[in-house]
Amino acid sequence: MFLISRCDEWLPESKRNLVPRWTRGVYVLFKKRRGGGKKGRFDVVYVGMSSTSIRNRLRTHARNKKGLWDHFSVFEVHMNISEDMVKELEGLLRHIYSLDTHANELNMAKSFKAFKEISAPLENWSQAGVPFHT
Repeated sequence: MFLISRCDEWLPESKRNLVPRWTRGVYVLFKKRRGGGKKGRFDVVYVGMSSTSIRNRLRTHARNKKGLWDHFSVFEVHMNISEDMVKELEGLLRHIYSLDTHANELNMAKSFKAFKEISAPLENWSQAGVPFHT
Protein backbone atom coordinates (compact mmCIF):
# COMPACT_ATOMS: atom_id res chain seq x y z
CA MET A 1 0.00 0.00 0.00
CA PHE A 2 1.11 3.54 -0.72
CA LEU A 3 0.23 5.17 2.64
CA ILE A 4 -0.10 2.37 5.20
CA SER A 5 2.86 0.13 6.08
CA ARG A 6 1.24 -2.00 8.81
CA CYS A 7 -2.05 -2.32 10.62
CA ASP A 8 -3.77 -4.33 13.32
CA GLU A 9 -7.47 -4.11 13.99
CA TRP A 10 -10.09 -4.55 16.68
CA LEU A 11 -7.58 -5.02 19.48
CA PRO A 12 -8.71 -4.91 23.10
CA GLU A 13 -7.72 -1.73 24.94
CA SER A 14 -5.46 -3.82 27.19
CA LYS A 15 -3.05 -4.27 24.23
CA ARG A 16 -2.45 -0.53 23.72
CA ASN A 17 1.02 -0.75 25.30
CA LEU A 18 2.09 -3.20 22.58
CA VAL A 19 2.01 -0.38 20.03
CA PRO A 20 5.64 0.70 19.56
CA ARG A 21 6.30 4.19 20.99
CA TRP A 22 7.35 5.70 17.64
CA THR A 23 4.32 4.55 15.63
CA ARG A 24 2.89 7.33 13.43
CA GLY A 25 -0.42 7.21 11.61
CA VAL A 26 -4.14 6.92 12.15
CA TYR A 27 -6.04 5.01 14.81
CA VAL A 28 -9.68 4.28 15.53
CA LEU A 29 -11.32 3.76 18.93
CA PHE A 30 -14.28 1.35 19.07
CA LYS A 31 -16.94 0.23 21.52
CA LYS A 32 -17.72 -3.47 21.13
CA ARG A 33 -21.39 -4.34 20.81
CA ARG A 34 -23.13 -7.56 21.71
CA GLY A 35 -23.66 -10.11 19.00
CA GLY A 36 -22.10 -10.14 15.60
CA GLY A 37 -20.78 -13.69 15.69
CA LYS A 38 -17.22 -14.80 16.27
CA LYS A 39 -15.51 -11.49 15.45
CA GLY A 40 -18.15 -9.25 17.00
CA ARG A 41 -19.53 -5.87 16.01
CA PHE A 42 -17.98 -2.51 16.78
CA ASP A 43 -19.15 1.10 16.81
CA VAL A 44 -16.65 3.79 15.86
CA VAL A 45 -16.14 6.12 18.81
CA TYR A 46 -13.25 8.25 17.58
CA VAL A 47 -10.84 8.61 14.65
CA GLY A 48 -7.49 10.15 15.48
CA MET A 49 -3.93 10.57 14.28
CA SER A 50 -0.48 11.05 15.63
CA SER A 51 2.63 12.19 13.81
CA THR A 52 4.82 11.14 16.74
CA SER A 53 3.27 8.40 18.93
CA ILE A 54 -0.06 6.63 18.60
CA ARG A 55 0.82 4.77 21.79
CA ASN A 56 0.86 8.04 23.76
CA ARG A 57 -2.46 9.11 22.22
CA LEU A 58 -4.04 5.77 23.24
CA ARG A 59 -2.73 6.23 26.78
CA THR A 60 -4.30 9.71 26.93
CA HIS A 61 -7.61 8.37 25.59
CA ALA A 62 -7.54 5.58 28.18
CA ARG A 63 -7.66 8.32 30.83
CA ASN A 64 -9.81 10.98 29.14
CA LYS A 65 -12.30 8.74 27.34
CA LYS A 66 -12.42 5.95 29.90
CA GLY A 67 -15.45 3.71 29.43
CA LEU A 68 -16.26 5.16 26.00
CA TRP A 69 -14.07 2.68 24.11
CA ASP A 70 -12.74 -0.81 24.67
CA HIS A 71 -11.04 -1.73 21.36
CA PHE A 72 -8.84 0.03 18.83
CA SER A 73 -7.28 -0.33 15.39
CA VAL A 74 -3.94 1.17 14.39
CA PHE A 75 -2.75 2.04 10.87
CA GLU A 76 0.94 2.89 10.67
CA VAL A 77 2.08 5.12 7.80
CA HIS A 78 5.34 4.70 5.89
CA MET A 79 8.27 6.80 7.08
CA ASN A 80 8.14 9.01 3.96
CA ILE A 81 4.53 10.10 4.66
CA SER A 82 4.48 13.66 5.95
CA GLU A 83 2.49 14.95 8.92
CA ASP A 84 0.27 16.90 6.51
CA MET A 85 -0.55 13.68 4.64
CA VAL A 86 -1.47 11.95 7.91
CA LYS A 87 -3.70 14.91 8.84
CA GLU A 88 -5.42 14.71 5.46
CA LEU A 89 -6.06 10.99 5.90
CA GLU A 90 -7.50 11.58 9.38
CA GLY A 91 -9.59 14.45 8.04
CA LEU A 92 -11.01 12.26 5.29
CA LEU A 93 -12.02 9.57 7.76
CA ARG A 94 -13.63 12.09 10.11
CA HIS A 95 -15.40 13.73 7.18
CA ILE A 96 -16.93 10.39 6.20
CA TYR A 97 -18.43 10.08 9.68
CA SER A 98 -19.47 13.73 10.00
CA LEU A 99 -23.14 13.14 9.08
CA ASP A 100 -23.45 9.58 10.34
CA THR A 101 -26.36 9.42 12.78
CA HIS A 102 -24.67 6.59 14.67
CA ALA A 103 -21.24 8.20 14.93
CA ASN A 104 -20.15 9.39 18.32
CA GLU A 105 -19.98 13.16 18.78
CA LEU A 106 -16.28 12.86 19.58
CA ASN A 107 -15.63 12.23 15.87
CA MET A 108 -16.99 15.64 14.99
CA ALA A 109 -14.73 17.62 17.30
CA LYS A 110 -12.73 19.04 14.39
CA SER A 111 -13.88 19.99 10.93
CA PHE A 112 -11.69 19.39 7.92
CA LYS A 113 -11.52 22.73 6.14
CA ALA A 114 -9.61 21.36 3.14
CA PHE A 115 -12.74 19.63 1.86
CA LYS A 116 -14.58 22.94 1.78
CA GLU A 117 -11.82 24.33 -0.45
CA ILE A 118 -12.00 21.48 -2.99
CA SER A 119 -15.72 20.72 -2.81
CA ALA A 120 -17.48 21.14 -6.16
CA PRO A 121 -20.77 19.79 -7.53
CA LEU A 122 -20.28 16.95 -10.02
CA GLU A 123 -22.13 18.99 -12.64
CA ASN A 124 -19.19 21.42 -12.60
CA TRP A 125 -16.50 18.77 -13.08
CA SER A 126 -14.96 18.60 -16.52
CA GLN A 127 -12.96 15.90 -18.27
CA ALA A 128 -9.99 18.27 -18.25
CA GLY A 129 -9.32 17.34 -14.62
CA VAL A 130 -9.08 13.60 -15.34
CA PRO A 131 -5.53 12.25 -14.97
CA PHE A 132 -3.96 10.44 -17.90
CA HIS A 133 -3.97 6.63 -17.48
CA THR A 134 -1.74 4.27 -19.42
